[in-house]
Amino acid sequence: MHTLNVEKSRWTARELSLTAAMTAVVFLLTFVPKIPIPLGYAHLGDAAISVAAIIGALAVMMLCPAVSHADSSITINSAKIDHSGNYYRLTTTQSINFSSSLLDTLQRGVPLYFKTELEMTSRQLLWFDMTALSKTRTVKLSYNVLTRQYSVYIPGSLQRTYRTFDSAMSAIRYQPSWAFAYTSELSEDEHYDVAVRTSLDVSQLPKPFQINVLNNRDWGLTSDWKHFSFTP
Repeated sequence: MHTLNVEKSRWTARELSLTAAMTAVVFLLTFVPKIPIPLGYAHLGDAAISVAAIIGALAVMMLCPAVSHADSSITINSAKIDHSGNYYRLTTTQSINFSSSLLDTLQRGVPLYFKTELEMTSRQLLWFDMTALSKTRTVKLSYNVLTRQYSVYIPGSLQRTYRTFDSAMSAIRYQPSWAFAYTSELSEDEHYDVAVRTSLDVSQLPKPFQINVLNNRDWGLTSDWKHFSFTP
């Protein structure tokens, strides 16, 4: 398995200098050019923050090294549905390998989102399948550059923090079961074909990164569909 050294060293002098320079620019544009308005005054600080965010995102894109598509991958190893209480629950185990560019982007403060899609179809006629259920769940992985901790948020549970990248990824690979449907949403004794896949949700990335996705296959991180059958 491809292994990465994921522990981030201290900030470089260049990174600290750029951060200090951006902070000084925002401060000056906030407190110096004060424009009187009826409710107080306006300033250019917010515009400076927006410009700094765009420049930072573009800088991350330029600094991320080019890697082969094989360095990043998602595989759904197992998937099953159980009935518990008033819900049907999906449980999966996954293998997720990060490339160095994705890891570097994460450790520069850009959150990553992993979307799991679930589709269930039932055969009504010999030649016609009907989609009975279509659900998604998105998990957020982020890194705090100040505390040097990773955070994982899974809908339906509390956000948790982790000291290492491996422990955070373990929480994503072995997520708690997903209560995706009430008992009443599926028909008893009906045969369902189930398909599950997980992908990096690029639609939630900052706009500059969404543009970069078109030119970098490393961001097209998607598993194959995992197919199995289920009868309530």
